[in-house]
Amino acid sequence: MLEIIYKGGFAMVPLIASSLVAVTVILERSWFWLRRRGAPMFAEVFRRVAAGEYASALRGLEERNTPANRVLAAGLTSPDRPAEAMEGAILAEASSAKRFLPALDTIITLAPLLGLFGTIVGMIRSFGIMSATGISQPHAVTGGIAEALIATAMGLIVAVVSLVPYNYFQARVEREMESLEILATRLEAALPETGARVSGGKGERERNALATVFFMMATLAMTAQEGIAVSLPKAATGQREPVRLMVTVTENGGLFLDKAPIALDSLKGELAGRLAKAPDTVVVLNADKTVSHGRVVEVLDLVRQVGAGRLAIATERKEVGS
Repeated sequence: MLEIIYKGGFAMVPLIASSLVAVTVILERSWFWLRRRGAPMFAEVFRRVAAGEYASALRGLEERNTPANRVLAAGLTSPDRPAEAMEGAILAEASSAKRFLPALDTIITLAPLLGLFGTIVGMIRSFGIMSATGISQPHAVTGGIAEALIATAMGLIVAVVSLVPYNYFQARVEREMESLEILATRLEAALPETGARVSGGKGERERNALATVFFMMATLAMTAQEGIAVSLPKAATGQREPVRLMVTVTENGGLFLDKAPIALDSLKGELAGRLAKAPDTVVVLNADKTVSHGRVVEVLDLVRQVGAGRLAIATERKEVGS
C-alpha cells in the first residue's frame, strides 16, 4: 500500500488528506442521522393545542429534545407570531442538518482535479525522461505513466466514495425539512387566530405588564370625565392644566406623536426629550380598539421606560343604556 502511494507521486498527499476528511464527515453525519431514527407521534400534542391546553402541550414537547419538538415548542412559546418563530427554528435545524456537507461537496469536486493534476505531472516526467534518454530506459518512462494512472485512480475513488453518502445526506435533509414544515403548518392550523398563551411565556408577561400599567400605577389618569357640571370658583394659586402629549396607535399599528408619524425606535428618544423639558406632561395613549394586544403592550412598556410619571388612556364615553 505504501509503495502504491509512493508511486503515485506528491499528488497523493492532498488526495489522502481529502479522503481522511471525507471519511470523518461521513462517519459524523451517519451518527447524526442514526440518533434521529424513530419519528415521535404528535397527535396528542395537536389535540391539547386544539383544546387550549397550551402549557400541557409544551410540557409534552419538552420531554424529548428532537428537532420536531424544538420547532413546535418555538411556535407555542411565541404567541403573537408562531409561524415566524417556527420558520426560524426550522432554519436553525436545517443549518444543523447540513453541517460539514459543504466540505464533502468540495472534496467530491476537488479529488478528480487533484488526480488529473497528478496525471499531468506524471506524463510530463515521462516525456522528460524519454527526451533525455530516448527509449533506452523503458522502465523510467513507464514509471511516470504509472504515477499518472495511480493519481487519477485515487482521485476518482475518493470522489465516488464521497458522492454516494453526500447525496444520501442531502436527501435526508430535504425530507427532514419537509416533515418539519408539515408539522409547523398543522400546529399553526390548530392554534387560534390570536395565538397560543403559554403560562410563563411571552403572552403571560404581556398580560402582567398590562395589568401593572392599568391597576398598579398610582398616577394613572383617565381622560373621560364623569360627573355633574358645576361652576367652579377661581383661585390665584390654582394649578395650570398639564401639558398633554398624545401617542396614537392606528388600526394598522402605525405610530403618531401628537399628529406627526414616528417610528417605534425614535419614539423613546422623542418622549424622553419632551418629558425632560416638562416633567408634569401627561402622556395620553390613544390606541385603536382593533390594534393587537401585543402592540399596545409594546408601546406602554416603552412609555414606562422613559419615566413618564403621568399616563392616561384615551377612552370613549359609553352612553347609559346603550
